[in-house]
Amino acid sequence: MTLTRAFDELASLGLGEVVTEGRERVLRFSDGKKDLWQRSREFMRSPVCPDVHQNNDNLSLVKDAFDNVFEKIWQFLVELTQPNLTTNEFYQAVANDALPIAYKNLLLIAAADSARRRGWDTEMNWAIEKCSNPQLVSLIQSWVERWPQKKLNIESIVT
Repeated sequence: MTLTRAFDELASLGLGEVVTEGRERVLRFSDGKKDLWQRSREFMRSPVCPDVHQNNDNLSLVKDAFDNVFEKIWQFLVELTQPNLTTNEFYQAVANDALPIAYKNLLLIAAADSARRRGWDTEMNWAIEKCSNPQLVSLIQSWVERWPQKKLNIESIVT
């Protein structure tokens, strides 16, 4: 923020008055320090974002292991996009414990979105609760809040 904008913002809040003295703009405070502090407190906020989550998942694998994991994830993702997917098939696809936890968390987020798009609230919430990565959970929760529940025409994506 430039000093000019800061002066203007403080003046608009009624905390000070901008005065021009020759070629200079000066910000004057009419109150004493204690009164100014008390009046300005209601406008203060912390610059620290309170909802920052740490991502502790590690996606690094040796090439052979990654190829194996990628093939499994790809199969699960294909299952999650099938137009005739049932809730039982959904749970079976996502409940597989053969994946490393970091990849399992990514699959759970994809599953939660698949369930959201189908209008399956119970399955969506189940997948979100199973995810152990707080950053991914925060991400999907923000996504769910931002986009209202709607059914997706999955056939148009598959074809």
